[in-house]
Amino acid sequence: MADIPNGYQEKIENILGASFDRQGRLDLSFEYDTVDEAKQLKKKMILMQKQLRSVKKEANMDMKLIRSKYQQERAKVADSGFFTGLFAGKKAAGRVRQTKRQDLAMRQKNELAPYENVKSIIDSILLEMDRIKMETDTFVLEES
Repeated sequence: MADIPNGYQEKIENILGASFDRQGRLDLSFEYDTVDEAKQLKKKMILMQKQLRSVKKEANMDMKLIRSKYQQERAKVADSGFFTGLFAGKKAAGRVRQTKRQDLAMRQKNELAPYENVKSIIDSILLEMDRIKMETDTFVLEES
């Protein structure tokens, strides 16, 4: 699956015990026939959700590092342009800095996009797992 960086796909698949298909979807179907199986499934899902949230925190930390890297590069751009200003004037130096800042912003956005995708995937999985947990709770209540 494209647009998932640094082995995040493997981490998610290992936690869930399921693989992404070619369209990037996961099959999150779980079966239970007894109250005990439903209770066990809910405990397992709670653990998986904690693990997924941990992976999401990793993605947030990676994003923070990327933002920090680009913040440093933007600071360098603000300090640059002295020689351009000497030879081409202040307006030209300002345009050069603006172009560099815009380029950095675009590169940062492109570098962060896969991590945003990871976070979005994890959020949708967490929501689906919450729905399944509610189903197990309903099953347990009806069967008890």
